[in-house]
Amino acid sequence: MICSDSFYRGMFLVAALWNLLGCAFLLLFPGSVFVSPYIERPVPPLFYQSWLALAFVFGIGYYFVYKDIYANKNIVIMGIIGKIAFAIIFTVNMLISPGVPKLFWGAVGGDAVFVILFLMFLAYAE
Repeated sequence: MICSDSFYRGMFLVAALWNLLGCAFLLLFPGSVFVSPYIERPVPPLFYQSWLALAFVFGIGYYFVYKDIYANKNIVIMGIIGKIAFAIIFTVNMLISPGVPKLFWGAVGGDAVFVILFLMFLAYAE
């Protein structure tokens, strides 16, 4: 059943892996991001790497929620805010900037799904 502790625990494990593996991929393969002549690799790469570090920390937070879903509900609220902010920033930039890689539509879509699931969890956990 979708509304069960085990479902939500598994969902937060998937959310953690989504962030952690996504960050690892983008750190190891920055060429998948900087493929357009409109987007140059940042020198130094601190903004890109800092963004990945924040996303990685969010992944660790989702892992904490997976370990104890009721004790870490505030992390879920932070996750909702972070995913909405990411989705807005990237959607606007993808619509107005021709060089943003289409790879990020998948990230925006995935994060939108997690926002819905996180909201469902908060309603369930009340």
